[in-house]
Amino acid sequence: MKPPFPGFDKLVHAGIYAVLCGLLIRALAAPRAMFARMCILAALISFLYGISDEMHQAFVPGRSCETGDAFANLAGAVLAATLLLLARHRPLK
Repeated sequence: MKPPFPGFDKLVHAGIYAVLCGLLIRALAAPRAMFARMCILAALISFLYGISDEMHQAFVPGRSCETGDAFANLAGAVLAATLLLLARHRPLK
């Protein structure tokens, strides 16, 4: 199946790792004072998992290990962590 546009796979990678990072942040359940650190930790864990996933794909027939995919994973994780951090610390009206 042909992707709808160039770079579509990178968008999918970013989306999947954004969800992973969001779930990790939720699982870490940090108190308000440590929330920013937990967001950074969750993004780092997501990125490291993404790197290991890409490395494993090198051994699977028909799959490839791509640096671009790893950076798309990082972008999704950082985006999710940033959005959740901003949402948590926005002033109430």
